[in-house]
Amino acid sequence: IDFPSIKMRSTRADMRRFVNEQELGVQLPERFSLAGNAQGKIDDITAKATLTTSAGNIKLDGSFKNQNVMAFNATVEGREIDLGSILQNPQLGKLSLDLKTSGSGSTINDLDAVIDASINSFTYNGYEINNLPINGSFKNGNGSVTSKYKDDNINLNLDSQIQLDSVATQANVQLDI
Repeated sequence: IDFPSIKMRSTRADMRRFVNEQELGVQLPERFSLAGNAQGKIDDITAKATLTTSAGNIKLDGSFKNQNVMAFNATVEGREIDLGSILQNPQLGKLSLDLKTSGSGSTINDLDAVIDASINSFTYNGYEINNLPINGSFKNGNGSVTSKYKDDNINLNLDSQIQLDSVATQANVQLDI
């Protein structure tokens, strides 16, 4: 695979010929374009892409290998993603986030991975949340996801222990608000 330049532009009307919004419970953006590149093989690919829509933008820079051991590395930036419009839920506002993740393992059950994310801004029911960190770390399929957030009205502490499993993932979540 060698796509040094990918450029695509479309509209909601065009995509509705292929995607059933009602079945998915979503509303596609009115217009969008995709630009980027990809190279490698189906089991070892690197890609950069920018999706620009009338409902927000997403940038992806990542790689994925699925050979004897799967491995991934990705950076994702989301800006002004209009979740309320896309998910047809007026309580949800726009979301901006940054996410970095990497990991490897032969299956999800023995995955070693880290995730560092920041919800830069998100509005829920008119309430603005800014700079909410989310961090995770997994070793041999076991790990934790944590977050701490405080503003004038919220004091949140999330501590979760997770055991990944391809059939029945288990989680013990403690959320103090």
